[in-house]
Amino acid sequence: MLNTVREEAGLMQDKLRIRRSDGTYIWCHVLVATLRDESGRPLRVLGKITDIDSQMQETEWLRQKAQQDSLTQLYNKQTTHNLIQRFLLREGKDGIHGLIIIDVDDLKHINDTQGHLSGDAVLVELAAKMRSLFRSTDIVGRIGGDEFLVFLKNVNSRSQLKLQAKSLIDAFTSKADGIEYSCSIGAALYPEDGETIDWLFKNADSALYNSKRAGKRRISLHGETQL
Repeated sequence: MLNTVREEAGLMQDKLRIRRSDGTYIWCHVLVATLRDESGRPLRVLGKITDIDSQMQETEWLRQKAQQDSLTQLYNKQTTHNLIQRFLLREGKDGIHGLIIIDVDDLKHINDTQGHLSGDAVLVELAAKMRSLFRSTDIVGRIGGDEFLVFLKNVNSRSQLKLQAKSLIDAFTSKADGIEYSCSIGAALYPEDGETIDWLFKNADSALYNSKRAGKRRISLHGETQL
């Protein structure tokens, strides 16, 4: 940056992360100017560094809040859709991926009999299970009141997709403190069941309908009977 200022520009500014003496990093605004003589030769470089770490942290916090569901801290519906669409248009377009939609069984009954705080606790519990079961590279979001979505990158086969879905069904089944909860799942495989996020979602949602119609704790893959 300094060489560029000396040789080309008279004034440059940028935002940089700077390492402090204690080993931590902070965001700073760096302003650098070159003083030249009458012939244009650089004489000296002057700079000013301003700590903007708190502003950058607030900006990042606001960005995350705009992308997250406030209750579960998972991605919200719009962000989930955008991330999947971007992935399929770029690095993921030639791979095999899975999309599963999860619906909490009888959440309305839990809300009506145990109260909405209990219902919210069930949703938070499901979100925690999904974080622990799926990879950080997968896309996990809450897309409705009692519906969640997981986009599994590079699952490679329908059998692997089934295993991933079954692991969530098994993990999210409990009866404690008078509350019984479980979930049902519909799934679809890219590109076999849809080459766009919209078609993939439509077919996974149709599979979820089959699961709900068959009863609780069911898994349905598009084009197959429920498990």
